[in-house]
Parts: sequence; structure tokens; C-alpha cells
Amino acid sequence: MPGTPGTNGTNGTNGKDGAPGTNGVSGYVVVNLPNNSFSVPVGGDVSAFVDCGALGKKVLGGGYSIAQTSGSAAAVVVHSLPSANGLLFNVRMRHNNSTANSFSFGINAVCATVQ
Repeated sequence: MPGTPGTNGTNGTNGKDGAPGTNGVSGYVVVNLPNNSFSVPVGGDVSAFVDCGALGKKVLGGGYSIAQTSGSAAAVVVHSLPSANGLLFNVRMRHNNSTANSFSFGINAVCATVQ
């Protein structure tokens, strides 16, 4: 017949803290400048941007939306991209028709703190 169990031993010492993790992304926000924010006249060329830097953040991505006033318009996207320093999201539109109606566009940018 087995004997009675012994008492538990003492706990060992705590191990060392692990190395800090890598920094990441925080403070995610989508900035939306609606469709009618920027008007492009017939034959015109308009550049616009969202300034994530003003929020203390950097651009992670973005896009645009086009709204026609009426009839047909010849919208041409010249560029849609972040600036070299990552603080602005730029969109440039051109109206590529001298007889069609004007149109407007909006910009969306995803901004966040990147460390």
C-alpha cells in the first residue's frame, strides 16, 4: 500500500522578460472627402489631396470616386497615389472632352500611425 503524498515543493524563480516586440500600426482612420468635394470643368485638370500628416499619421492607402453632374463626362485619372514622404494621398483628374458635362470627384484615404 502506498504511503501518504509528500508536501508540494516551492515554486521556481520567474524567468527573464522577453525581448520587446516590433512596432506596428495604430490610430487607424479613414478620411472621406465626398464626391462633390472637387469639381472638374470641361477641358479642366484638377489635383486634390488628403493630408494624413496633419493628423500626425501616414497614408496606408486610398482611392477616389467620381460623380457626374448630368449627361456624359470624360473623366481621366491622371494619378492616384501617396506622396513620396507618405503624408499625403494625391488624386489628379482630367476632363478629356471639350463638349461633355463637367464632373466632380471625392477622395478617401486610410491614415494611421506607423512606428
